[in-house]
Amino acid sequence: MMQVQKISEDVVKAFQSRIAENRVNLHGFLLVQGDQTLTEHYYAPYGPDSLHRMFSVAKSFTSLAVGLMAEEGLIGLDERICSYFPEKLPEGGSHPWLAELTIRQMLSMTTCYARTTYANWEGPDWVETFFRSIPDHYSGTNFCYETSCAHTLAGLVEKLTGKKMLDYLRDKAFREIGFSEAAYMITDPLGISQGGSGLVCTLRDLAVVACLCRDEGRFRGKQLLPGWYLREAVSCQTATSLQPVIDEQQGYGYMFWQCRHGGCCMYGMGGQLALIFPRYDLVFVTMGDTQGCPSGLQIIYDAFYGIFFREFAGAEKVEIPCCIPVAEGEKDSPLAKMTSGRKWICEPNNMGLKWIQPDFDDGCIVLEDKKGVKEFRFAWQEWAEQVFPGTRFSAVGSGAWRTENTFLMRFYVTGEVLSHVYLELVFRKDGKLGIRMTNTQEPFLREFSGYAAAFPGMS
Repeated sequence: MMQVQKISEDVVKAFQSRIAENRVNLHGFLLVQGDQTLTEHYYAPYGPDSLHRMFSVAKSFTSLAVGLMAEEGLIGLDERICSYFPEKLPEGGSHPWLAELTIRQMLSMTTCYARTTYANWEGPDWVETFFRSIPDHYSGTNFCYETSCAHTLAGLVEKLTGKKMLDYLRDKAFREIGFSEAAYMITDPLGISQGGSGLVCTLRDLAVVACLCRDEGRFRGKQLLPGWYLREAVSCQTATSLQPVIDEQQGYGYMFWQCRHGGCCMYGMGGQLALIFPRYDLVFVTMGDTQGCPSGLQIIYDAFYGIFFREFAGAEKVEIPCCIPVAEGEKDSPLAKMTSGRKWICEPNNMGLKWIQPDFDDGCIVLEDKKGVKEFRFAWQEWAEQVFPGTRFSAVGSGAWRTENTFLMRFYVTGEVLSHVYLELVFRKDGKLGIRMTNTQEPFLREFSGYAAAFPGMS
């Protein structure tokens, strides 16, 4: 364990000033190195004993409960979720894309859904909605942040253990680390813990759990959470390149976000953060309500990195680019040769895509949608210039392999209409392809937004 550093009062005040001058509604923050609290501050009316809604931090807690069940042999991460809820399936069985969905894919947010299934569903059974909704794309392909998978996994925990999820975590680990008895989980109409957003606890509760995760589940020499699971959970399992902000683009584990500088994060809406940096033996947690300030969360991140974090890591040297940022990643992948030049036929989808054909050797992606055939050209570590298909606007394209099976293309319109299209291709081991596109809201780009599933056509 590294020697614990001290944080000067001037550094703490600099952080507080940055938060104040940007009018961020922060309710409290706490910085821990090793087992020592370096600084802790609350904004009235909140204090150390205040129970606070932590929203999607609950997902990380659900992940920890799933890891404990896997360690106990109650489940296997590669088992299919439908096998545990036969009573929830529709008459005639589940949709085939849902039928193949595994617990591991749910943990990594690569389900077959593009939205939370219970959000607009009438009826009290939120878990059942997960098994009766119509999928958008293949399981195990593109990242999509949705809450119903976490809620369903919380339902699985409570079904197999016979306990409320937070009680199960307390009995196995949390009580020993000092997690409060007052903390609780909000439930759905049927009494299932809202494993995707229902956590209510103190900031200190969040800190002790984050420290346990930082230490791979060990506390005072005792292994309380499975180390093998935590190592996987906080590692990058899924690329998140199409997320809108940089601190969500670093990748996703098992319901833990990756963050910059080699850390990971439990993250809840409105400024609920637990930033974990094992390399520096460091944990930083916050609670707040930034919902009325769209840039509030990023201000917290930037203030932490620019003021607190640099006390431990020093100022990071940033390479200044000479052009607009290209797609970051590798030029090649073992899958490139197997997939280049092959055509994939699309299942019915909201974008009207009929087929897609990437050519990684030639640097182009050809596709056909309801408006005809289009060709997008890209370059590696630089930009390929062309005219945006079907328009008179100049454009540039760049591509890279984000992971071994995930390719990203960034395509920018550079003429009088400044806009972009991002395309992500995720290749499954069985040859099927997941497609996701996002865009700027320009009329001529409307069709380039959504998910599609595709299977290999004839070579």
